[in-house]
Amino acid sequence: MDSLSSESRSREEPGPVLSRLLRTFIEHTAPLALDPEPIHWKSADEKGVGPVRRACRATDRAAQRLRTPLNRNAFLCGCLDYTEHDAVEHLIVGLGYRHGSTTKVVSIAHVLGSKNSVPVPSWVLSAITEHLRTDARAEALVFHNHPRWWANDVLDNAPIPSVQDRQALEAQLLKPEHVIRRLFGAGTLRFYLGENGFVREFRSPPIRSLLKWVGMLEGGPR
Repeated sequence: MDSLSSESRSREEPGPVLSRLLRTFIEHTAPLALDPEPIHWKSADEKGVGPVRRACRATDRAAQRLRTPLNRNAFLCGCLDYTEHDAVEHLIVGLGYRHGSTTKVVSIAHVLGSKNSVPVPSWVLSAITEHLRTDARAEALVFHNHPRWWANDVLDNAPIPSVQDRQALEAQLLKPEHVIRRLFGAGTLRFYLGENGFVREFRSPPIRSLLKWVGMLEGGPR
């Protein structure tokens, strides 16, 4: 069966192959139009490098309390610094409270993954859930990285969340507790990706979900 499948693929016409490649490209890049531009750093953001590095090096399976709260961009700058040159994915979660136009991160949870993925352990989910229950201003900043690969050198691209990244965002933000928090203007989950020296927040679900919502795919609302 494997050899038959391989032979069939080798004789496949270029049209369907190009069509699939184009569809994959659209699925990855179209939602970027609805996401913010990558973060532009300021020198003050480098204050996050040391605290994030210390928290990520801790071996406890628990969020590490910071001695001094970090502004959101300082936290994300520290996340990028810690993961930028690593060959594996990391999950770094900042638990904090909305403060004006920023978030004051008060504790950090870190999980080490593999080259192509990073798990979200139950203890991290529990930490996020319990934190968001503490206050209407509570927020959780969820950062993960994509290790460098050849396309980064060719394209010098800004972060491009995978379809799986957006599916994870969609699964979380459609939970009733997060919907209610957004409706009432409370703090909630925010998702960030570090790749190729940039950090970008992503807010949009997969393109197929967006199209279903506006009735452009079979099975969507009419």
